[in-house]
Amino acid sequence: MKQSVLTPKQVCLLLSKGHSCFRARWVGERKRKSICGCIVAADIAALPKRATKIRRFSNLTKEYNVRKFVVCCEVKSAKNPDAKPYTKAPKIQQLVTPEVVAKRQMERKAKLAAVKLQKYAAAAAQH
Repeated sequence: MKQSVLTPKQVCLLLSKGHSCFRARWVGERKRKSICGCIVAADIAALPKRATKIRRFSNLTKEYNVRKFVVCCEVKSAKNPDAKPYTKAPKIQQLVTPEVVAKRQMERKAKLAAVKLQKYAAAAAQH
């Protein structure tokens, strides 16, 4: 996905040194590459889903809540036109929530406790 490419589809662009989405390997190199446009439409599946990539895409630091910056799509019910519209968003992968942090701490504590218990058992067996 490249900024300033105002289309929802892919286009082939001739890129040279200094362009995003391309790294020149030698002097004067140019290459035609297929690039996604920056217009977000319902048919784009190439949006970032990993938490770190969403942060990089939106220029965020780790303190921000990534869930607020996910690209959402508002959907209206086809069966019931009176129903309230709702939003659909991709599931964020590798999102570190407070629950995940607590689970990792518990696992670490359990592992350390098991190691300590094994040391006591080994010391008791030697005497």
